[in-house]
Amino acid sequence: MNIHYRIEPEDFLALQKNSRETSAHTQKRLRLLSTLCLISVFFVFFKPVINSDIPLYIKFGHPIFQAFIWSIVIFPLLEHFLFYLKCQYRIFRLKKINYFSERNVTIDDRGITISSSKETNFFSWNHFIRMNEDPFRYYLYLSEKVIVLIKKNGSNLTEKEEKELQELFLNYTKNLTHNEIKKNIPILNTKLKIILMITYIIIMSIEYYQSFHLAELENKIEGLFEGTFSESANLILKEEITNDQIMELQEELDSIQTIGNNQILKSKLTILLDIAENQFNQLKTLQRKQTSRTYVGESENWKLESYKIEASPLKFRTYKGILSMKNTDNFPANYFKVETHLVIRGNQDIHLSERAFSRSDKNLLEEEMDLTKQSTGEVKFDGPLILYNETKPVLLEDITEVYLNIEWQGMNEENINSEKIILR
Repeated sequence: MNIHYRIEPEDFLALQKNSRETSAHTQKRLRLLSTLCLISVFFVFFKPVINSDIPLYIKFGHPIFQAFIWSIVIFPLLEHFLFYLKCQYRIFRLKKINYFSERNVTIDDRGITISSSKETNFFSWNHFIRMNEDPFRYYLYLSEKVIVLIKKNGSNLTEKEEKELQELFLNYTKNLTHNEIKKNIPILNTKLKIILMITYIIIMSIEYYQSFHLAELENKIEGLFEGTFSESANLILKEEITNDQIMELQEELDSIQTIGNNQILKSKLTILLDIAENQFNQLKTLQRKQTSRTYVGESENWKLESYKIEASPLKFRTYKGILSMKNTDNFPANYFKVETHLVIRGNQDIHLSERAFSRSDKNLLEEEMDLTKQSTGEVKFDGPLILYNETKPVLLEDITEVYLNIEWQGMNEENINSEKIILR
């Protein structure tokens, strides 16, 4: 039987599509890529929140949603689009060499002979490994990459001859037809994927818009606390913050309806506002209690003034006191050391701080070796003072005694002197 038809770009596109959808190797590769996409997207969105204190349904729900959308919707659409671009590029190149032209096909017991204006090729029936068809074409596979396309509706065929052609193919390819690889049916059709893709873009756009508002609110909430904000640092509410400011920020946060990653940020900001509210309530209670005290004291040779301790459930710090040597206007020294000790709840002696220097330190100036006026130094914690193996912070009322140990050696002295000042 002789058939005459013309190969068109849509025939080439149909051939590429049939090869892609019925090739076991191609389908296996696409499933692998889709699985890798699912796993990768899940971990990309899960990693930033793995150690956060947000609810589990948000921690796992958002990464699962993103993984589903990317593996079931975005990846297939992107892969189809790239496939289409690749085919259009190949069609563009084939047009340059006049591939799309008339074909004369002869089908007999030996095989198929295809002739064009440039060449003639013969293909024996026993060389084909499998066969597929659609309503308009037969696809005979010599390999997974070499395919012979035969159009069913040749321009020279009558309706009767087209039926005869179909019977010929059924007869010559009956063994191949049984080995036909059926294409995989996608979970979602293309129309539904496009709808989901548009919905996803809208959701991401809303989330992106919300992120600007939340970023501004995040700066305001972090500004409630002292110092440079860090999640790892102990949070200390600024003393000038009012309850109205906290409530105003809470109302503003509640008014923002969040989705996606913004739910995670909103949960974090809610936690920060809870911390701020709790600390504010603690501060109100502490306002009725003494949280700081200035100490003085003296010994035979030394006098201390203006040594201040501030101790509360929120923070602990000391302010340097002025240590003066009595009865002298100039006392050059070889060595000096002052230690500050606290006695907590009557039985725990804490070595709080130490300040020392000697003439061997070449970075010191001569006037700095004069002991007439010296400083105790100061201590500042990021949070409260909590003793080892305890959870309760040290309060001012827990400090039952404060004392200094002072050691010094004058310029012309051989022995080191020492005295203790108990502060009051």
